[in-house]
Amino acid sequence: MNNKNINIFLSIIFISTSILYPQTIGKVSPIEVYSKFNINNISTLIHNNGKADASDQRSSFNYPKGTYKTAVYMSGFVWGAKIDQRVRVGGSTFTSGLLPGKIISNRLAEDPNSYNARVFRVRRDFKSADLSMEAEDEGKTIQQVYDQYEKDWNEWRANDGAPFEDIDGNRIYNPLIDVPGFPGADQTLWFVANDLDSNQTKYLYGSPTMGIEMQVTVWGYDGVEPIGNTIFKRYLLINKSEKEFKEMYVGIWSDPDLGGAGDDLVGCDTLLNLGYVYNGDDNDTEYGFNVPSLGFLLLQGPLVEGGIASYGTFKGNRISGKHNLPMTAFAFIYKNGPDPWNNPNLFEYRGTLEMYNNLQGLLNDGRPHPFPIGFDSGSTVFPYSGDPVSGTGFIGGVYLPDSTLTLGRIRDYPGDHRLMVCSGPFNMMPGDTQEVIFAQVIAGGTEDVDRLGAINLLKDYSQALKDLFKSGTINIPTVKVPDVNNVELDKKIVLHWGENESVKNVESAGNSAYKFQGYNIYQLPREYSKLEEWKKVATFDVIDGVGEVRDYIYDFDDRKIQLKLRQTGKDSGIQRFVEIDYDYLHNKYLSNGSTYYFAVTSYITSNDLSLSPNNYESEPYVVAVMPHSFNPGTIVHQNYGGEITASHLSGSSDAVVKAVVIDPYKFNGHEYEITFQNNSGLNWKLFDITDNKEIFTSQKNFSGDNDYLIADGLMFVVKEGTENKLTTDDIYKLTAPEITYNQKQAEVDVEKINVFPNPYYCASVQQIDKYDRFVTFTHLPNKATIRIFNLAGQLVRKLEKDNSDQFVRWDMLNESRFIVPSGLYIVHIEMPEVGKSKVLKLAVLYEQLVPDHY
Repeated sequence: MNNKNINIFLSIIFISTSILYPQTIGKVSPIEVYSKFNINNISTLIHNNGKADASDQRSSFNYPKGTYKTAVYMSGFVWGAKIDQRVRVGGSTFTSGLLPGKIISNRLAEDPNSYNARVFRVRRDFKSADLSMEAEDEGKTIQQVYDQYEKDWNEWRANDGAPFEDIDGNRIYNPLIDVPGFPGADQTLWFVANDLDSNQTKYLYGSPTMGIEMQVTVWGYDGVEPIGNTIFKRYLLINKSEKEFKEMYVGIWSDPDLGGAGDDLVGCDTLLNLGYVYNGDDNDTEYGFNVPSLGFLLLQGPLVEGGIASYGTFKGNRISGKHNLPMTAFAFIYKNGPDPWNNPNLFEYRGTLEMYNNLQGLLNDGRPHPFPIGFDSGSTVFPYSGDPVSGTGFIGGVYLPDSTLTLGRIRDYPGDHRLMVCSGPFNMMPGDTQEVIFAQVIAGGTEDVDRLGAINLLKDYSQALKDLFKSGTINIPTVKVPDVNNVELDKKIVLHWGENESVKNVESAGNSAYKFQGYNIYQLPREYSKLEEWKKVATFDVIDGVGEVRDYIYDFDDRKIQLKLRQTGKDSGIQRFVEIDYDYLHNKYLSNGSTYYFAVTSYITSNDLSLSPNNYESEPYVVAVMPHSFNPGTIVHQNYGGEITASHLSGSSDAVVKAVVIDPYKFNGHEYEITFQNNSGLNWKLFDITDNKEIFTSQKNFSGDNDYLIADGLMFVVKEGTENKLTTDDIYKLTAPEITYNQKQAEVDVEKINVFPNPYYCASVQQIDKYDRFVTFTHLPNKATIRIFNLAGQLVRKLEKDNSDQFVRWDMLNESRFIVPSGLYIVHIEMPEVGKSKVLKLAVLYEQLVPDHY
């Protein structure tokens, strides 16, 4: 029985035992031995005994999420040290030497089957978030997912070491104020385990116990790559014994299987502190020709003594005179190879010695790892540190010398490999704590990225993640999307996002390294479409000398990182509205009655050119718009772009104060007052006299450009005078227009009633598919009855309208819900409120596709 089959068998025993375990006092339900991380492009299991990425039968590391393609069979965390000169090893690989639960005293731990020993999982926005994705991924109902989040939130073990966002800054967890989970993370999992059970430690590599409590935090973010392809993990190891741990090493262990298990190779990058796996040939049973590469990136190693000028990081704090160990060795294990290249032996103390050797970069028997045949003689603790993309250096597929074999060599064929990123040595006194943080990141697996291209992409992701990781935390800047309003006008639309609170949240986004830079406007072919299908319509950016932004991006054709244009700012100034009358995807003007999709994003940039990426863009705010003229009888006294000049009530300034019409549908007839204050410089505020409320305060723009806020569909503009400057004595007032209704105008407007496309060939460019048939009636009043007859005078369909939308669609079905045949139809439209009726003719033919027209 091989290791994987042994693991499956033992996992079944473990799970069955946990179910049959006698219930303890206070236990409310059977314990779950795992929970899922699934906030981004990855879905995988995290077990409360230290194992990860493994399910009962096979890998649980699903990437891309929802495809059921898998990249890792199992992962774990291992350590080894000397206690009284004897080697001991603990942690988890194919089996676990740990039991769930916290160490209460030197020889006493929590009941591993208590509900407190579960994997806790929180999501900061679970109360308002769409949980349907997680429900589908986990095979649960949305309510079950919500209940789990709520329970773990309420029972969060912050007092036992689980991380939290300290909102009130007092370093004490307050469940009414503070936020459970890793600060800023979108999803956090946490559990605690220990090695006090000697039977369990022998179940791993036959080692006696050490007295270690291991607290594990797993977290991630729902974002674009590389963040969206990454799981972050923090391991806190606490020496709760009475013995010193000497010459201690830790290892991030994994048995990766990219799709199939028999065609992988491994490698390491010593500059990045990265160990990774890639496909050994160009095709994979699951991923085909687009096989990803997956790596384990050491972000923060154990803390040890350093020089006077050095510093290290521990629990987010800079510690002078210390430094964090890097990757000090890379362990390569070849399942199909002979000893000393194979897995350390499970269940016996021999395996402890073999694993301790591996943690130091040695072979199982303690010999140094030799260079391949054809290289200079010697050894290395970093095997496979060459470049598989260029085919240079020590890479997979080489012959390795081995004097124990008859032929004297072993060939590292693509196969089932294991890897371990190692760091050490260090010592731990009783009561000491060590912290290790790493990222499990995957790249590629998508169209246009082959197996070697995925390696380059993985290394690019790893560098970006190292840039984001500062002082023990992930400094991901916040990029918020504005709330977008749409205005549907005659053969054009206006998008605007200038309301006070929305803008405040967006334009204050970022952190010390990044700042708000601008807005992008895109046209989309559909509401949900791929990024490469979007067409950028406009960019409005801050005037600060930045303009265009370039960043290092992976080039899929050349399979290397290149400097490319990312943001197309012109240093032209901020504007929070845009008028669009052109269909940029089809190179024609907008048509009334047709639906279009547009999106607005914001983006932030950094002046630090060493940061990668140096810019971030928000998620899009997508709106569906349909241009149309004003509804029948509607009188709008000022259209888009019109100006309303304010009256000057007091003061002597010759400034220009006005309101520019952005959204005429929001006209309310209110009176507004603009006054001025001198608080650290002159500023102005807007007051709604009608509603007796303050709209804007502390506005400091006096340039007369478009960088002004919008309220009630109006952009209020103040332009300083040329001779007499504004003072606190100046007061201005203006009145907004109102929208009115005119019966006689309605009678004129309904004469424009039409139907399109006409003739209808049972196809339209607006249709989603061939079953989505319809024609559209236009310029209708609020109430209308539409009767459709065939030439024999028989009523085919009756449609009733009672809303403010001027459009009605007919789905080409009769009253019995059958598709109508080809032919000529007579449409009678009755409009009781207007006191008029109208007759149209409509031809229906079953032939070729024609474009809409109006």
